Formats: sequence, structure tokens, C-alpha cells
Amino acid sequence: MTKRAAILKPIEKQIQECEQKLATLEQEQKKSFEEKTSPEMLKVQGMRKKQIEQLETQLYELYELLEKRKKEVGG
Repeated sequence: MTKRAAILKPIEKQIQECEQKLATLEQEQKKSFEEKTSPEMLKVQGMRKKQIEQLETQLYELYELLEKRKKEVGG
């Protein structure tokens, strides 16, 4: 494995995992909006929305880190 790959691969893996979690949460959120609304469901939707926002922030930070590392290793 090259130095470049050793630096970038872990970040790319984190991005992929984060994107998968985000897609799953968004699907669950969409499905829950189609179901009957109850106080419990609203609480779950609120918590899920917060998780989605946190993952979006994390993903944005990982993209920035990846771009920074690419520049550092010359790519």
C-alpha cells in the first residue's frame, strides 16, 4: 500500500460508512412519516432528525479532511 493510500483509505472508509448510515436513517425517517403519527413516533422522528444532522456535519468534516489530505500527499 502506498503512503497516499495509507493516508486516504481510512478517511474514504469513514465517508462510505457515514453515507450508508445516513441513507439508512433517511429511509427510516421517510417511512416513519408515512405511518400513523403518535407522540412516541414524533419523539423518534425528532431524535432521528438530530442523528441525521450530526451525520451530515460529520460527513462534511470528513470530506474537508479528505481534500486536505489529498493536497498534502500531492493529489
